[in-house]
Amino acid sequence: MFVAHWDWVLFNYRMPIAESLRDLGCRVVLVSPRGHYTGEFVSRGFEWVEWPLERGSFSPLGAIRGVRKLSRIYRDLEPDAVHHFTIKPNLFGSMAAAHARVPIRINTFTGLGYTFAASWKARVVRFLIGPLARRFFRRPGHWTLTQTSHDRDVLLRERWAESDRSRVIVSSGVDPDLFHPADSQERADGSKRVLLASRLVQDKGIATLARAAERLVTDGTTAEFLIAGDRDPGNPRALPQDQMQLLQQQGY
Repeated sequence: MFVAHWDWVLFNYRMPIAESLRDLGCRVVLVSPRGHYTGEFVSRGFEWVEWPLERGSFSPLGAIRGVRKLSRIYRDLEPDAVHHFTIKPNLFGSMAAAHARVPIRINTFTGLGYTFAASWKARVVRFLIGPLARRFFRRPGHWTLTQTSHDRDVLLRERWAESDRSRVIVSSGVDPDLFHPADSQERADGSKRVLLASRLVQDKGIATLARAAERLVTDGTTAEFLIAGDRDPGNPRALPQDQMQLLQQQGY
């Protein structure tokens, strides 16, 4: 079972491995809240189970309901292994899997995200969930995957992972048939185009790009700076709409 709190995550990043496992004869079940891509899962021949969950909610009652619902899914389908993605499914899924006695649990951290941000709110969240993470992330049969050595070191230091059951797998991978370089075209004025493709979340470095663009243009660099992405209302660090409009009005 592949479990995420957003169907977008499973569709954009986990389809190739899900299809490969299915081709090897595994029964693959996708679990997420209902969304834009859930119909696509079914049309591609996968089983999909709805897990009602609000991404941006920090409600304790909502958390308890989320764990209970996921535990019920695990008990009903009796998976041999569950693979969770991002912090909320990692925590809720590990608790649910322990209750349902799932033999193998895998947590993937594609980044440390909001939980390890520098804000006081993030520190409070980390303080509250830390004891649960240390209890459920280090049990026998539990594995932790990160995409950078830095993130693995942080989780080991916080005792959110065991060194002998944690691995670094760099990147989620890129499908070169879907994403490939376009033919390079030199512009008549010799200008360059700089593109940031990202969700509009503050931790993605959007403000850093804006400062760099302002500095370069002021210094006389001929360049065009573009941001391609959408807001992420479910993320507490989502860029406010008025801030995005202000960046566009500045003209850099």
